[in-house]
Amino acid sequence: MPTPRVKNPRTSTTKNPDMETGIVHQSKHYGPVEVLEYIKANKVRVRFTESGTEIWGYSADIRNGRVKDPSIKKNVYKPRCPDDMGVGSIHKSNNYGSLVILKYNNAKSVDVRFILTGTLKSFTAGEIRRGEVKDPYYPKIWGVGFIGEGKYGKTRGNREHKRMNGVWTGILRRTCGDQHCGPYKNATICPEWHNFQNFAEWMQEKLDDGNGGLKEGFDVDKDFTVLGNKHYSPETCNFIPSKLNRFLTANTVSGELPHGVKLNNHIHKFQSRMKITNDEGEKEDVYLGLHNTLDEAFQAYKTAKEEYVKKEIQSHYNNGGLPEVVYYNMIKFRVVRNETLESKFGDFTVTEQK
Repeated sequence: MPTPRVKNPRTSTTKNPDMETGIVHQSKHYGPVEVLEYIKANKVRVRFTESGTEIWGYSADIRNGRVKDPSIKKNVYKPRCPDDMGVGSIHKSNNYGSLVILKYNNAKSVDVRFILTGTLKSFTAGEIRRGEVKDPYYPKIWGVGFIGEGKYGKTRGNREHKRMNGVWTGILRRTCGDQHCGPYKNATICPEWHNFQNFAEWMQEKLDDGNGGLKEGFDVDKDFTVLGNKHYSPETCNFIPSKLNRFLTANTVSGELPHGVKLNNHIHKFQSRMKITNDEGEKEDVYLGLHNTLDEAFQAYKTAKEEYVKKEIQSHYNNGGLPEVVYYNMIKFRVVRNETLESKFGDFTVTEQK
């Protein structure tokens, strides 16, 4: 029979088999520790295998990994990397696509790269496992728009940022979303404005009220900086007064008749009227009389509308509400007899006057 092993009473105990000489424990931050000598529960000599440093400690601390190597600065030791956090491991986020692990620093800091955008970020291991990570460059808005990184971001509690975001998403909807049809069928947006930060900075510059806020009562416009333009970009867009914009986009639909003209079947005459926007921002109908012929009715509408719009354009320009290039393009217009509703301006056609 083999000779039974005789335990040294100073280095082992039946009550603490995990404290026998040669047993290795894992510390939380300083690597493996080997038991060298057990005297009692509050006096155990161990050696850190990485540095060779020997210390005396408590058995409970050794079991729980709460021992410290005095020869190593705190957190210098690289913690063990979990299998699912290894370099090259792929994880799926809840809303921002997949990401790949680049480096495991510790449980609170894992470097990753989002596969679709290439964005580099650091998250906790728990956030990665739960998919609770965010990529500021992920195109969540109509498949192209993203918030980006910068001072323009959170809209909650920030009225100006909320307004900027509303204008920006409106453009994306018209160029890439559910409104990309009808008058916006061929509308496009520049790649620079896919990033909300770039658009917000441009809007702040255009509408800065001098106090860090935005001027009120303006709409973004792509039609009058470059005539015939369908492209949204810093070079082809400006802001115009909302009152003027609402008037230009107002149509008086009369079936098969020209805009602004309606047939009064009771007296068999043609009635002219147009819509204007009053000082309170409300739309009003302006009655332009009864006429014996369609041509007379349309001419009354044409004359009244052209006079009113030129007056409004001049007033806004004089008050600094219109950029010079927009003013000179706006003032070159005439009302034409148009029976379609495909144009943004309805019965409005901007033309070069000779």
